[in-house]
Amino acid sequence: MILPMSDANDFKRFCQLNPKPCPLLEVTEPGSHELQELASHVDPCTDLPQYRAFRKGRLVEEPTSIIEWRRDDLVSFLLGYSYSFEQAMMQAGLPLRHIEEQKNVPVYRTNIACKPAGTFHGHTIASMRPIPSTSVQKAIQVTSRYPFAHGEPLHGVPERLYFLRH
Repeated sequence: MILPMSDANDFKRFCQLNPKPCPLLEVTEPGSHELQELASHVDPCTDLPQYRAFRKGRLVEEPTSIIEWRRDDLVSFLLGYSYSFEQAMMQAGLPLRHIEEQKNVPVYRTNIACKPAGTFHGHTIASMRPIPSTSVQKAIQVTSRYPFAHGEPLHGVPERLYFLRH
């Protein structure tokens, strides 16, 4: 996520209040062109495969570089994602249907509200991996070792989790 400095403190606070859906790995200084903590010589404006550019909440472009949009007031946020624990799940013998079927992992907007911070608010977005009931405990053990990749399942009691339509 790359935001103007005017929104950066609110977004950082949003991540801090919602560490499960928004695991914050690193925040750059305003105008910085390089990550410092997790990867050196990585430029958030050029070194990702694709970007999604939004204006006033609407997707306007999906470029492969955003170098021409660099500004001295932009702050980059590196967030963890659940793909980080998939290798460990496979090594533990857990099935990953979306990989077997060569599809994207299903993602849903839940009924679990995030704690708001400034203009940032909304429901938790959850990726879903169907796991046989006999393997749920193993999946929890594996994924709980990755808190910066969303960690263990957030389902709590499955009967209480509902998915909302977009």
